[in-house]
Amino acid sequence: MNAPSIKQENLPPSQPQKKLYAYDANNNMIYEGWADPGVLSSEPKWAIRKATFDGNNNMIMERFAFASGSLLQGSKNTQKIFVWDNRTTYDYQ
Repeated sequence: MNAPSIKQENLPPSQPQKKLYAYDANNNMIYEGWADPGVLSSEPKWAIRKATFDGNNNMIMERFAFASGSLLQGSKNTQKIFVWDNRTTYDYQ
């Protein structure tokens, strides 16, 4: 199994967010993270979303990371409290 690739995108000034993406061997975007510009991937200042794909590479589910497996305020947790480098260790609900 190939390691996921990572892509970085800096959005225009109207949207001051830094984005990182991680892809699987089929070039499906598995993880999407966003933080303020200048934040390092090792800092706990990221919001992270994980996508799941079926055998035909169709996205079937997207989930947001939640702290310690518990739900935070709102239906989608976009709080920037996660570490991008630890994205594979979080609970996604």
